[in-house]
Amino acid sequence: RYPLPRIDDWLDQLKHAKYFTKLDLQSGYHQVWITEGDIWKTTFKTIQGLFKWLVMPFGHCNTPITFMRIINAIFRPFLDDFVIVYSNDILVFSKTWEEHVKHVKKVLEVLKRKQLIASPLHVL
Repeated sequence: RYPLPRIDDWLDQLKHAKYFTKLDLQSGYHQVWITEGDIWKTTFKTIQGLFKWLVMPFGHCNTPITFMRIINAIFRPFLDDFVIVYSNDILVFSKTWEEHVKHVKKVLEVLKRKQLIASPLHVL
């Protein structure tokens, strides 16, 4: 099991922030490649034959937990500072506009380096 963050902890983190950007990892699970040695575990049979998933599929019991663990590990340096991650949503928060621009840039650089695609920015 992977614990979901507590809302009251988030509210405490966000209470002084004035700028927010929400990023959505589009089809987030499908952006995570399955380790080559584990691909065989995803085999399923259809009338056309056997198929295997190369990326993390939707609907498997461990997919949400694994995805949260991966995304939290990627953003660990920023968590509790200016990033909150919940499932495939990333919230960047800051006290000042100048700070916010720097924070969003750092997050986008990580996404680019990890080859993850997010929806267009939603700045609040």
